[in-house]
Amino acid sequence: MNRAQGLMPEDALQMSDWRRRSASLLGALMVGLVAVAFAQMGDIAQGLYSGLAADDPYLAAGWTVLVFVLVAALTRHYAPEARGSGIPQVIEASRDPQGEAYRLLVVAACNFWNKAMPFLFQRIDDYTEL
Repeated sequence: MNRAQGLMPEDALQMSDWRRRSASLLGALMVGLVAVAFAQMGDIAQGLYSGLAADDPYLAAGWTVLVFVLVAALTRHYAPEARGSGIPQVIEASRDPQGEAYRLLVVAACNFWNKAMPFLFQRIDDYTEL
């Protein structure tokens, strides 16, 4: 028995387990890269806003309102299920995993992934389509 086999359970040495772990690692790396890119975009936006506010504070305030209205309109149009905080639905779903709130959350999650990766996920209208 070599050292690796002595330290690891037998099922951890299977190829499918390594594929799963590799996929998890790749997913974690992708999430990290997206987080770094998001933070950098936030820094860029803050720099642009600071420069605009220094030049003309009223124009900066107007742009803030305009961008907020635009983002709100786009969200309502393209992601109507994003309304509200979602906290009551999550609490209700956790108490009754077979209830309507749980089904709505599953459908919303599936439709989110459809918008993020339409080449992998189909849009569904009802949980019975799963």
